Amino acid sequence: LAKLKDYVSLGGKILSTGKSGDVATNNFELGVKCLGESNFNPTYLNPTYNGTGLTPSNYVIYSKAYNTELLDNDAKILAYVKEPYFNRGKFKYCSHRHTPFNLNDGMIAISIGKDGGYIAFDIFTEYATHGCYSAKEAVIKTIDAILGQDKTLSTKLPSVGVVSFNEQ
Repeated sequence: LAKLKDYVSLGGKILSTGKSGDVATNNFELGVKCLGESNFNPTYLNPTYNGTGLTPSNYVIYSKAYNTELLDNDAKILAYVKEPYFNRGKFKYCSHRHTPFNLNDGMIAISIGKDGGYIAFDIFTEYATHGCYSAKEAVIKTIDAILGQDKTLSTKLPSVGVVSFNEQ
């Protein structure tokens, strides 16, 4: 934690996701505080941005979601978590594969604060396990929002690529 604090004090930015938000949102200004795991699964990602190839919609996320509380009214909000009306189970059934999402406002899913950003899902597990394009796009949009004009590299590489930096 001390090394991360030093990194941020020198102008570095943090991207925290999922469970790591327990520590990160309590020690860095990421716009929200992580309040622990959501009781719902799956949940839905409701982005406020237009993604490449994505239409404005709610996207199912199978990995764990985390409850959040807004701490900074100046935080940039990139997405919300939409929870289903209920978890499917033995005594609660929906004829669809997923229970529809609740139309009420959701908690914050992606926030950008002074020290970086927080994604309230195990988003990398989601992408690795399910290959959800919406998860990939969420990470790209979050990194772009955190770095702004300070990006070192922009590329059109596919999901996996190797880039080397050399100092001369």
